Amino acid sequence: MISGILNLSVSQYAAKTVRDSKNYNLTLSSNHQYSERSALNLKIKSLRETSQENDIGTVTPERRQRNQQTINPSWSYNLTQKIFLSLNYQYGQTRYSGYSTLTDYNIHNLTTGLNYSYNARNQFGINIASSLYSSGENIFINSGAISTSNYDLSAVYAHDFSETFNASASIGSRYTENTRTAGFIFAGNLINVNEYTLYGSGMTFSGSLKKQFQKVLLNAKLSRNVSPSSTGGMSLNDNISVTSNYSWDEKLSFNLGFASSFIQNNNINTTISDRSSLRLLLGMSWKFNKQLRLGLNYSHRRQDNGYGDGYAPINNIDLRLEYRPVKTSISR
Repeated sequence: MISGILNLSVSQYAAKTVRDSKNYNLTLSSNHQYSERSALNLKIKSLRETSQENDIGTVTPERRQRNQQTINPSWSYNLTQKIFLSLNYQYGQTRYSGYSTLTDYNIHNLTTGLNYSYNARNQFGINIASSLYSSGENIFINSGAISTSNYDLSAVYAHDFSETFNASASIGSRYTENTRTAGFIFAGNLINVNEYTLYGSGMTFSGSLKKQFQKVLLNAKLSRNVSPSSTGGMSLNDNISVTSNYSWDEKLSFNLGFASSFIQNNNINTTISDRSSLRLLLGMSWKFNKQLRLGLNYSHRRQDNGYGDGYAPINNIDLRLEYRPVKTSISR
């Protein structure tokens, strides 16, 4: 089966400024049941967005338009009725517009997981992951090539208290090696002086609760992660969110959500400030038929960029049209 989502959004500030933006998000997905035990999936994503608006996982000092492309193949295999193996690879590239302190970068992620269903209500899992973040030179911040390698080990547990109430939690450790070169600018070129490597480690965790009522679905999530930032350093990210979905009938539904994040710069060699944000989300969805769905969403965000100049309000409206073709099969 192949499906696609096109998301168009417009950010409009209270006062007319250069911060207004028009962005898009195109996602194509396909899945194929290779056999009774094996399945293949592929997701391709093309994104145009604005930095400092959607940087939940990074510390970004500047506001710039950027383009991101991602390809994500994955494979799963059922070893037995209770044990299955998964393999996931993701490649992404990010390119910023204009000349700035932000550096274009590439990311490779490889994750393998082993999951065990103890019974109908309890599942356990172990995930091992490795990722590589790399970027080129940037003369605006006197930085040479940057390479960050991450190695992760995490344990996952999921429990169904009932058919309408379930929870999941994961805890793990991340080890990081960050190698970069520093220098000075001479005749418009960066002259590399020395190369140094920073080592670090940290705990990661996430937890979620989901409760289904007759017409309302509630979700709550809490997480902490360690991620590479757009300046090549590392950032510590704490996130909490609560969302609800109300189904008016079979076709019409409404969404209400709240999210908060705190991003702490974890690199002693940069002066980028910590940031925090609060976000309120409102939305509705209309289902025309089994294949076609229309969504309208509004979000209001207040973000503290850490420079002592107060909060910056951001208003975002996006219209989403989603089409999922009917599954077809050919037999002979």
